[in-house]
Amino acid sequence: MVRMATLNWIGKEAVVNHDKEVPFKLLKKVPSASVGKESKNLIVHGDNLEALKAW
Repeated sequence: MVRMATLNWIGKEAVVNHDKEVPFKLLKKVPSASVGKESKNLIVHGDNLEALKAW
């Protein structure tokens, strides 16, 4: 039987579902930071969790 490593820390139970508490936000395009109109690449400046939920 193979055992997987796990991460445990004090207070883990309080943050396991924290992503459910963060509201969904739309990403805003910044034309001055964009390169070309057809680019499929994204640079996201902001909170990681908010960016991941928007994607």
